[in-house]
Amino acid sequence: MLLIHRNHKNAPENSNDTRRHRDINGSLHAISMAKRFQNRDLKYSAAENGNIMSFIVQYELVLQDFHLSHHEKRQYAHNLFCGEALRYYYADVEPLRSSYADAFAKMQPQFG
Repeated sequence: MLLIHRNHKNAPENSNDTRRHRDINGSLHAISMAKRFQNRDLKYSAAENGNIMSFIVQYELVLQDFHLSHHEKRQYAHNLFCGEALRYYYADVEPLRSSYADAFAKMQPQFG
């Protein structure tokens, strides 16, 4: 939920402005998350990396920096994976549309 004080100079005037403001912030988060994990060394790959937990912990630290909502945490989770882990995520986790915590819980048994 976006709360902006009306006296703020950048405060939206109506509901369309509020939606546009929220969409812009969401787009900036998406770009920032993609850039943060653009380096393959920061992504989890089942073939190259062992336990997925250290990557999940790193992702959670980044989430704290961006102050993302639960929906955004789930929406940008794919940025953490590459290779077989990304294929598994898209095939078996993404279609379920579960929560962010449930998504990682489903990944953990597969990639330990």
